[in-house]
Amino acid sequence: MSADDAMRAAARKLAAAIRDAEDFRACVFAIESEAAERYAELADLMATHNNREVAALFRRLAEIEGLHARKMLAPDGSAPRLLPAGIDFVGAETVSHEAMHYLMTPRQALALALEGECKAVALFEALAEGAADPAIRRLAAEMAVEERGHVALVQAWMTKFPEPEADWDHDPDPPRLD
Repeated sequence: MSADDAMRAAARKLAAAIRDAEDFRACVFAIESEAAERYAELADLMATHNNREVAALFRRLAEIEGLHARKMLAPDGSAPRLLPAGIDFVGAETVSHEAMHYLMTPRQALALALEGECKAVALFEALAEGAADPAIRRLAAEMAVEERGHVALVQAWMTKFPEPEADWDHDPDPPRLD
């Protein structure tokens, strides 16, 4: 099963668990909040390793995802209701810690972000196709459009950075673990 097929299967399962538009908003809030937290963690990790340029990129992505999450807040600023049991969205848009390298280049960091944004597009497109509730289909389609905008943004940023050199991960003074 390809990664895209797996995402579509997960989206179908998610669509079946989401009962109404409020469940959808709660799910989106959780997905976007998780993505913002992960980007912030990755920014801190890159800053720890003095990779300031990549840290700044991840901080910007954390801000963008945080704005996305805040769009799901109620008019009074309160968070959506809690997700009901059975809704599993874990990793829908997040970048894995395992994919990180302390010497990664900005382009590599953006490639990871692009992967996460593409996963989000696939998720919301599948929800827009598979949800029974027309309101959820509409909201999911709107989110897919926004996520495609994020994909375009990351792709545009990627053009500003060269491909990494073949020995990009060579460290003449590697960290000591003893």
